[in-house]
Amino acid sequence: MNQCVSRGTLRLVSADPFAQPAIEENMLDDPSDVVRMRDGLRRLLALGAHDSVAAIGQVVDLGLADAGDAEIDAYALANAGDTQHATSTCRMGDPSDPASVVDSDCRVLGLEGLRVIDASVMPSVVRANTHLTTVMIAEVMAERLGG
Repeated sequence: MNQCVSRGTLRLVSADPFAQPAIEENMLDDPSDVVRMRDGLRRLLALGAHDSVAAIGQVVDLGLADAGDAEIDAYALANAGDTQHATSTCRMGDPSDPASVVDSDCRVLGLEGLRVIDASVMPSVVRANTHLTTVMIAEVMAERLGG
């Protein structure tokens, strides 16, 4: 699930720095993300039905043992929450790419003296722990900036 394809948006709604932005996660918008979510749920259901799990506790019957794809999807969409870490809202990339917000030195394009050095500069969601990736970005930039 750490290779999501769906993309959300973050939009500023005011010039007031204390105003909350509009965030639309748009989770499970891409069909491939739904397929992986469904596969994960089916694996959890199979694990819960295993005798070794029953031997150590009671498994809640969700009524999905023989469910089809549509039923699994509907259940998951109604009951599952996300565990995503917001990233990629200030995409790092080539300054000539209109989707880029910062360059490879984390300088905000079009603004003097402003850098962004956090998980938002990741061009896309990483398939790893976001904390460790963010620490690495900060370490590299601290070294570049002479820190």
